[in-house]
Amino acid sequence: TPTSEVTLFCSTNFVKNGDLELGLASYWAAWGSGLEVVTGFGDTGYALKATGRDSWNRGMAQELDPSCLEAGTTWRFQARVKLQDENGHNGITSCNPSNTTSHDCPMIRLLTRKGNNDHFDLIRAHDMVWDANGWNEFDAFLQMTDKNTGSDVTLMLLLFIGGPENSVLTVDDVIVEKLEEWETPTSSPSISPVPTIRDTTSCERNLVINGDAELESTTGW
Repeated sequence: TPTSEVTLFCSTNFVKNGDLELGLASYWAAWGSGLEVVTGFGDTGYALKATGRDSWNRGMAQELDPSCLEAGTTWRFQARVKLQDENGHNGITSCNPSNTTSHDCPMIRLLTRKGNNDHFDLIRAHDMVWDANGWNEFDAFLQMTDKNTGSDVTLMLLLFIGGPENSVLTVDDVIVEKLEEWETPTSSPSISPVPTIRDTTSCERNLVINGDAELESTTGW
């Protein structure tokens, strides 16, 4: 039925190619940076690296389907992340996840657009245990409000940013999911397995990402 189809879609991972196992940067776009597919977490598979970042707010982006956005719902954002110097050798030691004002840690900026108005949510993983020389588990939650939800939302853009100027940001195993009412942020505090129904889409929606090129970039192509 239509109801079960929507429920299935809204319970999946909204990120496409989040584990980069395609070996390509498909569905991802540069956000003021250069992108490169590199060896992934555990020295297996692939990950996505953003280089040439002249500011903390540069990185990588992916457009997500906004149709499941609903005020009052909680969304979970997970990934494996690491930061290195501009040469890609030394880890960034200045990252302190508990610092609420510093930009020296990996973070997510979620952009939602209503008409000509853009709304930004800055998502930080304050409980992340930072390993300057290795991979780190980014795990954070965001409760949606009237400002970033509604049938008039025309764009939902996931941005991975953060880190000192010219630092190299690498991301792997990205999951963005809408939690059910019975789920809580403390029910599974660590990186959870990739949902088995990931990348499931409704057969009644446009399957083309960024088909109107309104992002003014090649996101999704």
